Amino acid sequence: FGENIVPSGETLDTTSDESCLSGAGVLVVRWLNAHLAAAKVAANNLLDVKYKEEDDAAHRRRLGQIQMATPCKDLQSLADGVVLTAAFARLRALREDRMLSPADLAPIDLEGDARAGAVAAAMIGTAPRASVTLTAEDIATTSLSLLRFLSRCL
Repeated sequence: FGENIVPSGETLDTTSDESCLSGAGVLVVRWLNAHLAAAKVAANNLLDVKYKEEDDAAHRRRLGQIQMATPCKDLQSLADGVVLTAAFARLRALREDRMLSPADLAPIDLEGDARAGAVAAAMIGTAPRASVTLTAEDIATTSLSLLRFLSRCL
């Protein structure tokens, strides 16, 4: 959504399939980390203002997990679904022209395959034009389908 994800002066080797795959992975990781950083700021703001006094433990817990989320270093670090959930919750908020909603962070409450399935469903719901089938297994194993889906969202 309009952010510069490639540092100026940096180029990617596109002479081999392997370098293209790793190049796409680098772009996707940077893009997701940019959205994670913005989601962290939004989570901070929501916790400081809206959920400071309100007793909504689930929303506070979800926002707290986003605050503590570690930026991903590679595609394999996406397997727990936290960064993907944060990024796509932010994308949904941008698309709908609203603030980040803790309700969009609900997959964080789940574990294992249930979380992976909820993350996949949230991603497809947020970016339906990516037109790649995405499953819980794709999230849990950070498969090539996940990279294809994310690449089409850039």
